[in-house]
Amino acid sequence: MTVANVVAPPPDASPPVVTLLSPNGGIVSGQVNVTASATDNVGVARVDLLINGGVVGYRGFNAPWSFRVELALGQQRCARRSGRRG
Repeated sequence: MTVANVVAPPPDASPPVVTLLSPNGGIVSGQVNVTASATDNVGVARVDLLINGGVVGYRGFNAPWSFRVELALGQQRCARRSGRRG
């Protein structure tokens, strides 16, 4: 029996990057299509869309990441996040 030392790869220090593609500025309300792109050196597992801090949609693995959401009239805070594969 042979035993080999196995060394784990260093942790990935580069977070995924998500960019909102549309809407691209301006004021929107009602039914809105939101699209995003995401990149990561390891791979993107999912993209989440958050409105006012709550997750309103998520999409896994395959681009394009597109969401259809209902936005009330007034100021809304839109955010996005992603998770990586592996």
